[in-house]
Amino acid sequence: MKAMPIFTVRDGTVEDGAIVAEFALSSGITIPALLVGEKGRGRSLGVLPVQGAQPGDRISAARIGQTQSGRYKLIAAQKAEDHDKAIVVFRTGIGFRGGNFHEGEFHPLASGTIAQGLAGRMGSGRQHIAVVAAGQVIKVRRYGRLYGAPPEHHYVLRDGTLLVATPEERELSDVF
Repeated sequence: MKAMPIFTVRDGTVEDGAIVAEFALSSGITIPALLVGEKGRGRSLGVLPVQGAQPGDRISAARIGQTQSGRYKLIAAQKAEDHDKAIVVFRTGIGFRGGNFHEGEFHPLASGTIAQGLAGRMGSGRQHIAVVAAGQVIKVRRYGRLYGAPPEHHYVLRDGTLLVATPEERELSDVF
């Protein structure tokens, strides 16, 4: 499989690459990984191991591989070779006492849950690390109190770049 570009999205912003974190196994050994979600009651942490990078590194391209147990892992690469797909880290937030939805065609590699309040009773939402194909529109909706922030953003991969727009901006654009 060819190396794909990596993007991180947060509530309407797109960054090239993703920051590798450190994940501690129960044995005390630490591994480099991309993380989504949170640990704790009413929450879950999604872990995607990364080979060929260290915690704190920003990786901008990777191939998908498998761990010995058959789960997904990323193999860091110097540059993207396949611009028809991308690895997208959806660090989607939630509104106060709200949640979120991700709609469209994407292939999750890892998923986690974020939450507010004890056991997530005030609100919770999902975060994903996923493979997105070029031309596929992913709609991300947040609800709850957003204090003026747009409740919805659409993402699409075009020519190796991940574009973002609100539904209103999308109506004005020929790019989507």
